[in-house]
Amino acid sequence: MRAMHEDRSALSEGRSRCTPLPVWALVLPALTACPGLPHHAFDTPTLEPTGTVTVRGGDREHDWVSQVEVSPDGRWLLARCTSGQVDLWQARSGRPTAEPALSLDSGWRHSALTPTWDRGVSFAADGVSAYLEVWDLDLEGGRASVVGRGLLSNAYPMDVEITPDGRWALTLAHDVTPDPVASAPRDAYLVQLWQLSPSPRVVSEHAFEGSVNAELAMSADGRWAATLSPGTPTRLWRLEDRAGGRLVDAGRLPSPYESCQTIAFSPLGTHALTGSFGVLSLWELAGEGGPQLLARVDGGGTGVRSTAAIAFAPDGTAALSADGSEARLWTIAPGTSTPLTLAERLVGHGGRVLAVGLSPDGQRALTGGSDGVVQQWTLAEGGARPRATLEGHEHHVRTVAFGPGGVWAVTGSTAGTVRAWTLGH
Repeated sequence: MRAMHEDRSALSEGRSRCTPLPVWALVLPALTACPGLPHHAFDTPTLEPTGTVTVRGGDREHDWVSQVEVSPDGRWLLARCTSGQVDLWQARSGRPTAEPALSLDSGWRHSALTPTWDRGVSFAADGVSAYLEVWDLDLEGGRASVVGRGLLSNAYPMDVEITPDGRWALTLAHDVTPDPVASAPRDAYLVQLWQLSPSPRVVSEHAFEGSVNAELAMSADGRWAATLSPGTPTRLWRLEDRAGGRLVDAGRLPSPYESCQTIAFSPLGTHALTGSFGVLSLWELAGEGGPQLLARVDGGGTGVRSTAAIAFAPDGTAALSADGSEARLWTIAPGTSTPLTLAERLVGHGGRVLAVGLSPDGQRALTGGSDGVVQQWTLAEGGARPRATLEGHEHHVRTVAFGPGGVWAVTGSTAGTVRAWTLGH
């Protein structure tokens, strides 16, 4: 997911991505600002961007920045667009170079990188078939080389993830095999485990009913994955690398609204949070007999109820969610009488909150909204308080990511721009 993906690097950005790379953010339709809310709910210093780059062909109507990531060493910045293009820039001290060091074309619409950013996979369409390609990346040399390719007949690619060790990939595809009776594609989806060496091949698969907007998310340790599909319960999968690799159906994560909108795995891969229209659910993944629901909390609120993103704190004891016109800070305490508690509401956007991120130390947060503004927050024991307003984007902010140490950050918008910000200590 890219969407989901997602926390994996610096360290807890809301795909989304659920860690060495940020959560893959979910790509949602364009949203309008909520009426009746002030543009700023408080008086804070305004920060100007320290660097701005535009993705190749960036166009707010056709090519949104759906996800930004920062490499674990802070030297590289990645921007993924809805067209599938991926650009990578050098980013010394949070300042991206004017031109990308490496640009990957639309075949990377569904793609994923290992935590070391030296290997990746892409999942793309080729007529009525899909193909998985394995890439070796040389960022210093500005080169990407295909080292393996596997074909999947009668399938349309939906999403892909790669395990941290680079040995396995998980793909999600729409099965477009014609129904012999109806002479039309079946309403079926395939989730498949691929062994990548010496050449990509499917070693385990499952079929299930889904919808056209199905997405995939993976835990940071590569042991768990989930498929999200509107109108159907979220499915949990366990990846096993023994005996040649196996994908196990680990159960369902049902939602009070039939399906969840987003998911985030805890940093250690022991728990997951699912969000659905303002309702957050905490799950223990390896429960006896399947995943166990530990708590479910309705955050309430008025207006549009929608959970656009979730980000775990690096230590797994807190999480941040984007719910309607506010972000919500949650306390996570499995094994206690209150495993999931709504701790605070972060209100300050003049529209929907679409992206959230937590700093590597868990002491600061970023929220991005449909008002084109990014808010920086300090999360102290006495409560969350606004720290700075980051202005400069011309349209909806869809994705945010902290750099190592939390002293700088990057954000991406539906206008095709990526901006870098110096935040200070």
